[in-house]
Amino acid sequence: MSKKQINNSDKLKAKLIREQQKRIKPGECLKYIRAVIGEDVLQPEVGLSLLSQLTDLQISHVLRKQKCNRTIFWERNVGQQIFNSMEDNDLYNLNEKYELEPQFLRIFSGKEFHELIEDKSIHERITNVKTTFPDMKLSLVVVGVLPKCRNTLERETAFVELQILYECSVLFVNNSQGLAELLGRFTKAVAEIPYRKQKSSVAASSSQYLLNDNKDCVRVEGTNGLSRLWQQHLNRLPLVTLDVAQSIQNKYPCPKKLLEEFDNPDGQTSLANLKISRGAVPLASERRIGDVLSKKLYALYNSLDPNEIL
Repeated sequence: MSKKQINNSDKLKAKLIREQQKRIKPGECLKYIRAVIGEDVLQPEVGLSLLSQLTDLQISHVLRKQKCNRTIFWERNVGQQIFNSMEDNDLYNLNEKYELEPQFLRIFSGKEFHELIEDKSIHERITNVKTTFPDMKLSLVVVGVLPKCRNTLERETAFVELQILYECSVLFVNNSQGLAELLGRFTKAVAEIPYRKQKSSVAASSSQYLLNDNKDCVRVEGTNGLSRLWQQHLNRLPLVTLDVAQSIQNKYPCPKKLLEEFDNPDGQTSLANLKISRGAVPLASERRIGDVLSKKLYALYNSLDPNEIL
């Protein structure tokens, strides 16, 4: 293989990686996902209006006969390509390729779901669905109002059993508009799964300081920015709002001052009694930092036990 061919090969591989990264990027990924709706989903309680509502929400979708009754799946456009490193123009685009995502919905009408629970056949129905798609995550969606029943507690218990035994959620919507909005939320979530997995994987294997994520970072040059960094650090702690962080910072301009306060016997009490400044809010009632937060901050900065729970 010539040096030119090797260079072309490397460039095309890099281009392919960039293209795949673009497809999973938030804001872009939704363009490469589509809902696959079973033809029998469009029954009276849903109707053809579902399709126009999905179009209004800019959710790509197709109708298709499914192996299982009244189901909705998602497919991702991964772009089908072949690579031939012996040619100068190594990359050839073919027809778009779609891969099935591991999540799907089973749609029920309110009446159907009620009857399946009443005659105890709901478990058989869900077992059949799970057997057909054993490696996929199932969610049950009930469209329409459930009829009144004699034993509400028994029905609610059945809902809990379904979620525990089959590891599936049970969701309720009133009409086709509600179903369309639910599909919109699911589609967005499914579209972003690869990006979230990739980000979690990087975060798990790397120090957060090595990540290319500078959101909310504070720039420090010399001593400039240290005050803002101290305030932001405080603001990240549970129970510490912006008003609380500013009040602590005004009293203790740097961490060292707060630690010196805690060295005093009544340090915790002094912090607990510190009044929270409400800025320019008129007639705002005065509040204290409080004993609970003061105790947590003392434990955070003084405890030698790495397993202590704040």
